[in-house]
Amino acid sequence: MEKFSTSSNSSITFEFNGKADEYFRIWIVNICLTILTLGLYWPWAKVRHKRYFYGSTRLANSSFDYVANPWKMFKGQLIALSLLAISGFVEHFFPSFVILFWLIIIIALPWLVIRTLRFNAYNTLYRNIRFGFHSDYFTALSTYILLPILTLLSLGLASPWVVSKQKKFLVNNHRYGKSPFRLDIDAMDILMIFVESSVFSVFLMGLAAVIFGIISLLMKVGGILDMNILASFDKILSDQLGQQLESSISLGVILLLFLLFIASVVVFNDVTLFNLKWNKTKIANIQFRSQLKYIPMLRLYLTNILAILFSFGLLIPWAKIRVTRYRLESLSIMCSPEELNGFTSNKEQAIGALGEELSDFLDVDIGM
Repeated sequence: MEKFSTSSNSSITFEFNGKADEYFRIWIVNICLTILTLGLYWPWAKVRHKRYFYGSTRLANSSFDYVANPWKMFKGQLIALSLLAISGFVEHFFPSFVILFWLIIIIALPWLVIRTLRFNAYNTLYRNIRFGFHSDYFTALSTYILLPILTLLSLGLASPWVVSKQKKFLVNNHRYGKSPFRLDIDAMDILMIFVESSVFSVFLMGLAAVIFGIISLLMKVGGILDMNILASFDKILSDQLGQQLESSISLGVILLLFLLFIASVVVFNDVTLFNLKWNKTKIANIQFRSQLKYIPMLRLYLTNILAILFSFGLLIPWAKIRVTRYRLESLSIMCSPEELNGFTSNKEQAIGALGEELSDFLDVDIGM
């Protein structure tokens, strides 16, 4: 981290000091207790997880904190489970009302989004100042219900504009103390990312086709010259079995190239959107800077996937720590010490955790 300058703005980088072995203990205990309690321990598991990651994140020698009450989240969980039971009851005894039940859930979705974002923001602190989130129901209704419908009606042509509106909804309604965040993006910014992603995807598909063609050519040439493993097998096994083996190898190569293609595109979109969002975000006169790089992030994801597969999931904590550290240490703010110390708290009333638990129940991923 760079030293503060009293005369000009400094680049202050986020730090993450979480450790894989420490988080592994939290993670494995959370899993065991959640299974033993048939899921009832989940609120406490979530709070322990967030407290560790927030507490391990530092900015200007101060760490973040997450202070949600698990008991409140537990009450929300009971309500969510009750809704799940009601859904099953209605589906079994009154199947004609299932559509009506889920229509009510969809209508309630904007309220759910607001409650979830408010709960998470209110329970997040930095230097004893709470974050906040404020929006009205109809703005959330437009953002998460009406705009997606517009995307469908426009056959996807309105997607850049819709995505920009949704990103701005998430950021611009958040605040730190009394100071609001501001995200300055428009449809053209998102459209450029879509274009870059499309060009990148075409390039990768062409590269994959070339690689597969070269591998196929080498296999055929090797078979003719009796110089590859398949030819040796053909001497011992039947021609049919040799052909099956060759087909299996070809299928394996295609599957591997396809998975690499999907991972590459996903990581490319993730990196470009992450950088765009934070490089266009300000709070007061403080400007965020994100320098996430594609190749290091792709390398992280691929090695994490391999580690998780070969460890049967036991290295999930190690993978999460690595990705979180790289993301945060690629993020910084441009400000002077006076600007960072100039925030004041805003008095807010505590809110319940119903939205937080319902978001898990409905598998809704919401956040900045």
